Amino acid sequence: MNKKVSWLLLLLMCIVTVLFPIQSFAHAYVISSNPSENAVLKEPPKQIRIQFSESIQTGFHSITLVNSSGKKVATTSSKIDPHNGSILEVNIKGKVSKDTYTVQWKAISADGHPVQGVIPFNVGTGKGSVQAEAKTSGYVPQADMIILRVLLYISFALFIGIIMFNLLIQQQYSQKMKQRSIKGIWIAWIGMTIAILLDLPLQTTINANVSWLHAFQPSLLIKTLTETSFGIIWLIQLALLVALFGTNYLSTIVRNQFSLKSWMETLIVFIGLLITKSITSHATSSNHEWLGMAMDFLHLLFASIWVGGLIAIFLLSPSNASAPKDEKMWYLHAVQRFSILAFIAVAVIIITGIYGSLAYIPTWYALFHTVYGKTLIVKIVLFLSC
Repeated sequence: MNKKVSWLLLLLMCIVTVLFPIQSFAHAYVISSNPSENAVLKEPPKQIRIQFSESIQTGFHSITLVNSSGKKVATTSSKIDPHNGSILEVNIKGKVSKDTYTVQWKAISADGHPVQGVIPFNVGTGKGSVQAEAKTSGYVPQADMIILRVLLYISFALFIGIIMFNLLIQQQYSQKMKQRSIKGIWIAWIGMTIAILLDLPLQTTINANVSWLHAFQPSLLIKTLTETSFGIIWLIQLALLVALFGTNYLSTIVRNQFSLKSWMETLIVFIGLLITKSITSHATSSNHEWLGMAMDFLHLLFASIWVGGLIAIFLLSPSNASAPKDEKMWYLHAVQRFSILAFIAVAVIIITGIYGSLAYIPTWYALFHTVYGKTLIVKIVLFLSC
């Protein structure tokens, strides 16, 4: 396998292994409603109530009632039942005559991901009376989300990979290699900052179903910050980025050396950032929430160390044959030591991946017909290719 093919394979591993940590894809779904699916009512309903499989968030929810002609029926604003956070309801104000109606609903799951769906029902025989299927769908990642996720997770990998690789050297080495390492670390911090800053308007486009141009409206941004769990986590991430800038400055500029003691604060803050990503993952909606988040965190941490270390080996290798012999020996020593860490990382990735597979792919059909299943297949192929 030539060098270009190897580097392309590494890039694919970065995108697939780190971009898609274990996750359940278990958004909120409707477990009951009043009116129920395809119900035939003798009298017009005065209220619509939808109960979900989990509590929904206070912002960006709605219920719209539409007749067979596509005309909206007047209702009050949707609200969450004060006694049950999993129930969304509206009161009907407009006239409801004999016809077929569709309830169109939107909500934000407990894990912060938007879901929407429709529930058909009939009043009387209804001139358009048909048997229709209730549907629920979640957000499908678009190009903007994929780009920002790739930027964020590769920045994570580059940051921790360069640090861990340099800590494994544990000897003085060339100033040139040190400068390249520090430059790579700051580039990774900039990548993390850009991705996290843009994550707020991105989430607003998803929640409010608006374009990027409209996502920067102060009212919508404030609503995302104050009425969704994402907003709180985003503010924490912002604070951690500022803290990471400070600890990074101390480690790279003031201390200017690679030792565990010099980088301890930076590593702690970085781990905090990874934890915030686990808190906003799909694991928060699983039956074993804390176990799921722990597995998600470990998967992301060790995937970042493994992939980031491979990137560091490529970027920090002596640039030419005339490099000092001592530098080559230090580099070789670091590669040998990293191989042990890489073995541990891959073992953790496999264990957490098996957990996700058993928890979230219960059938062979799910393996070949779900997003998670298809992603898992790609991961396995890439692992075997290495």
